[in-house]
Amino acid sequence: ATVPSHLVITKNIEIPSQDPKEIKDIINLQAGRLTPYSRDEVIIDYIRIGSFRQSYTKLLLVIVSKDVVHKQLSLLNEAGIKARRVVLSCEAIGGLIYQYLKLEIQESPFCVIHTDATVTDFGIFLKDKQIFLRSISVGASHLLHEKEKYLSRFIDELKKSFDAYHAEDIETSPTLVVFTGAVEGLKDLEVMMLDAFRMP
Repeated sequence: ATVPSHLVITKNIEIPSQDPKEIKDIINLQAGRLTPYSRDEVIIDYIRIGSFRQSYTKLLLVIVSKDVVHKQLSLLNEAGIKARRVVLSCEAIGGLIYQYLKLEIQESPFCVIHTDATVTDFGIFLKDKQIFLRSISVGASHLLHEKEKYLSRFIDELKKSFDAYHAEDIETSPTLVVFTGAVEGLKDLEVMMLDAFRMP
């Protein structure tokens, strides 16, 4: 089952421990400050990015409303499908791109810009692991039907996403951008993005 990225809260954090139990305890204490929901209304999980300074762990913290997950699982259950795990939609797409483009030999991160009808996910991946996520409230329908109004805002939001990633000092700069999703009719956008970000 996948959860749409715009329905989750993500935050890159550093935890002063490398012990999995300690990390979980610290997250449970901190998570309440990062969400407007009460602790019993949310599911909190994380993706471990790596260790640094001998005793710290970098994480991508993920917070999602239990109702969102239960709704997805209920729909699958009604269709007779049993889910084995729940992932972020951008995480699933990044994993497919990693396999399809055979990026296991690539040492630097890659970026996935996945455009849906109404939202765009901006994700950074290192190998097959998602290390950054930002949701942008501009999608393909905005860019196709009201291009003059939304195009500069879209490019600006992508730049802000790159800036936010760099400000977090998570990993090195991506060296590849993969543009996916509802991209039919947006070919000229690829040229603009190439010009804006100076990477293939």
